[in-house]
Amino acid sequence: MLANPCISGERSFCGSAGLWGSADDYASFVQMLLNGGRAPDGRRLLSKSSVRLMSTNRIGNLFPGIQGISGQGAGFGFGVLVITDHRAAGVALPDGSFGWDGVGTRRFWVIPSQQMVIIMFMPAGKPIAAQRDIETAVEQAVQH
Repeated sequence: MLANPCISGERSFCGSAGLWGSADDYASFVQMLLNGGRAPDGRRLLSKSSVRLMSTNRIGNLFPGIQGISGQGAGFGFGVLVITDHRAAGVALPDGSFGWDGVGTRRFWVIPSQQMVIIMFMPAGKPIAAQRDIETAVEQAVQH
């Protein structure tokens, strides 16, 4: 198995692994997206329209599917995966949820319809099944 140079600290050029931060910083970023561009301290960092552009599917049905999410019910906005039909995508998250799965098995979801975020920092290995299980458990808890 090849080691990921972005995680192991080697110098490499990697367009998908340029941002590292603490769990608190990550949570602030995700909360800012949920707040329509306002940071938790109230400062506006992005306009509402920028967040809306980011979180709207821009590629139609071109998404091939990745990491247990079918391309039939998901697409990409500007920088995030967008759930357009949760049943077709095979996820428990409601339509309109958006997020990203970064290097180092970090995953976040913004769920605007529930005013909620999910942030997962998973151990290395095979986190996909665990991520789907966590998403399902959170959605089941919200429904009850």
